[in-house]
Amino acid sequence: MKKLKLLLPLILLNLILFSCGSDDDNADIENEGCETTYVGSIELNTQNEVDDFTNNCYTEITYALKISGEDITNLDGLQNLTYVGSLVLMDNDSLINIDGIQNITSMESISIINNVSLLSLGSLENLTSLKSGMRVIGNNSIINLIGLQNVTSFNGLIQISDNNSLINMEGLENITSIKNLHIRNNDALISLEGLQNLTHVDTNLYISLNDALINLDGLLNLTSVNHLSIDENSVLISLSGLQNVDIRMQEELYIGYNYSLPNLDGLQNIKSVGRYLKIEGNSILTNLDGLENISSVGYSLEIKNNDMLTDISGLNNIRQVGTNLVINNNPVLTNLNGLQNIGSLRMSLNIINNSILTDLCGIQPICNIFTGEFLTESNAYNPSQQDIIDGNCSQ
Repeated sequence: MKKLKLLLPLILLNLILFSCGSDDDNADIENEGCETTYVGSIELNTQNEVDDFTNNCYTEITYALKISGEDITNLDGLQNLTYVGSLVLMDNDSLINIDGIQNITSMESISIINNVSLLSLGSLENLTSLKSGMRVIGNNSIINLIGLQNVTSFNGLIQISDNNSLINMEGLENITSIKNLHIRNNDALISLEGLQNLTHVDTNLYISLNDALINLDGLLNLTSVNHLSIDENSVLISLSGLQNVDIRMQEELYIGYNYSLPNLDGLQNIKSVGRYLKIEGNSILTNLDGLENISSVGYSLEIKNNDMLTDISGLNNIRQVGTNLVINNNPVLTNLNGLQNIGSLRMSLNIINNSILTDLCGIQPICNIFTGEFLTESNAYNPSQQDIIDGNCSQ
């Protein structure tokens, strides 16, 4: 009888220990009982695997949790989780919401990709920390980013791309700074509402291929960005939301192939560009007003493929271009007035394929001191550098 009394507690102890066992023989489990940490990564590919997950009692997964399966309709089995290193929700065609992960408060990163029926990110509302960043890509049914409103900063990348029903950035209101922000190819995006408290983008801000976006007003409080690219937004009519971007842009300013953009108003506060200034392929742009306060470009100044550009006098405050000056394929440009104050250029000066350009006198001052590669070609008038120096700069 005494032996039986001794065995009963041992049996009960074994049952408790093995009831919260690992799905992976190689994974380590820290802490005993039902508040456990799974050290490793987990992938769940069926609804049954998601449902069974709750039996493991894990509250934390140190590395990645990937959920990907055609028959997955809900995430209820994940309700015990409070921390995941990296959460990946990918190719879940039947998933319409992410209820079940509402208790997660912290992640390193999250990727929500190609969940075509997903309607909302609302169950992320308790998430307060995303250290490495977020990708929301190819979710064709979500209309906004509500659910992320309690996240205040990202140290890495936010990529919002290929979400065909997304109409604004609502849900990102509490973000004030970020390292990189990419907003690309969201066909229904009409507004950047939701970014109104963003003040700093440490590295890159790309806004491209958003065919319904008409203005950038959601960026009114943005004051600093190192690399700004606004390109291929076919109905964009104004850059006015950028008017508070201040002083020095350390990398690149690229405004390209925005076919409805009539002017560059909104860029007046930019005083210098550290590497590249490129204005390219803007079909109805007639002048470069808005760039008049830029005094230096670190590497290359390129004005190309602007079908209606007649006036580049907005460049008249530029005193220095580091390496290359390119004026190429602007078919109605007749003169280079606006370049006359450039006093420093090292490598190349190319004026090419401006079909009615006859007056190149605007580059006479730099021609007087320039020793690099000089090329005029396929313009209405193509003088040599010496012709320009001698005063034969127009026809």
